Amino acid sequence: MNKHLGISVDEMDLNFAIQNNISWIQISNKFSGAKDITSLLKMCKERSLKISCLFPVFNQNNPNMVFFLSNEKRLRDATMEILELNLKMSKSFPTEHLVVNLKPNLSNDIDLSLLDKTIVDLDNLSIKYQTPILIHIEDYSLFEDEKAIKEMIDSKTVRLSLDINKFYKFTCRKKLKFNEEFKNIIDYIELINITFDIDYLVLQDTLNNMYDKIHEIPIIIKTRNTNKNREILSKIKNIKEVLIEEKAYY
Repeated sequence: MNKHLGISVDEMDLNFAIQNNISWIQISNKFSGAKDITSLLKMCKERSLKISCLFPVFNQNNPNMVFFLSNEKRLRDATMEILELNLKMSKSFPTEHLVVNLKPNLSNDIDLSLLDKTIVDLDNLSIKYQTPILIHIEDYSLFEDEKAIKEMIDSKTVRLSLDINKFYKFTCRKKLKFNEEFKNIIDYIELINITFDIDYLVLQDTLNNMYDKIHEIPIIIKTRNTNKNREILSKIKNIKEVLIEEKAYY
């Protein structure tokens, strides 16, 4: 199995990853029970594994209750405290990075004037705990365009995680060219999320046309239907075959 392909275990158990030799997994707060963590620790000892943590994994039951860009300082401070705790706890696993969504709930008050300072704070925490932090994006609602992304994070260690399904829909709504917009930000992307039961052909097309740009970027597979495990594995294998045909590196 291509070492850069993985799954989100939100709706699938670890056995699926073990049985199908998948080496990348993404965990979130849905996978933070004592039984889950014990199983994961055991699995990490038995085989080589790379973990993507979707913040918050620990100490926060509702992933929408994070306030990086809130107008209220006490909420921002509390969120940063929880983030730091998650960074500490993630060191127990072979964590490759921690993904943060700066605006998980659109109903929250967002102060974009705090974005630059927040990125600096994230950068400092990333360096302190020696764990890369990725900002999750689905569109340009945080950054006005690719130029703003370059200006804000070019000199930082912070990079991006991209929901490719939602980014594709965003470019369609705004009548932008998906491939061109994707190429504009590809140098800042260190993780791609794809949901198989929506717009799978987006990823397939991207792999066919941009393998040279993304063959080193981890791709995390998500599903909203636990009955599609067999279909998911089949499509992962199809991706692997595309990469082999294009002679991408593993």
